[in-house]
Amino acid sequence: LVSRHPKRAPRPSISVVSFNDCMETGGSIDQQAIFDAALAELRVRGFDDLTLEGVAARAGVDPDVITGRWGDRRVLLMDAQLSRARENVPTPDTGSLRGDLNAYLARLAEHTASRAGRQWFFRLLPADRALDLSEMRTDFWHIRLDEAASILRRAAERGELRDGIDPLEATRMLVTAFLYDVIFTDSAVRAEYAEQLVDIFIRGISKP
Repeated sequence: LVSRHPKRAPRPSISVVSFNDCMETGGSIDQQAIFDAALAELRVRGFDDLTLEGVAARAGVDPDVITGRWGDRRVLLMDAQLSRARENVPTPDTGSLRGDLNAYLARLAEHTASRAGRQWFFRLLPADRALDLSEMRTDFWHIRLDEAASILRRAAERGELRDGIDPLEATRMLVTAFLYDVIFTDSAVRAEYAEQLVDIFIRGISKP
């Protein structure tokens, strides 16, 4: 008898890194590959259908490697999102308050030029924002704002800030004002607006 169903092409073999392999090599794993796989799975499947097993298969590692390091998909996704954010918008250290703010906001502005880039500011949400991960998003932005606040903490150590300035709260005000057009009109941040914002912000927090 001749089968009516065409033969399926064999799946390509995948070299899977096992948990024991990691232990024998001192626990070395390709963390970035796992982060990339986690974000890819999130885009393709959404959070509800995302599994550590699926991430492991995409990354080519044993699921035990992931559960042994992160334990929970929320922890993995948070680490993956933070790693991508730090790569895209690192916290600068130019030696001056104005230099740091200009460099930081310039990198942020690069991501507002396109619709896809503006979605970066709604981390952990798909394009239609139908996924409810508000708790994770709150934690994500709190961590990122605290990292950005190091710009003002260094300025305070250099004696540039007036008394009573809370670096974290001031950074929250700056970033919120910067993202006004992104959040409310889904449009790119204008260069002249960013320049005026830095000028006003510095005058407000600096010593007379």
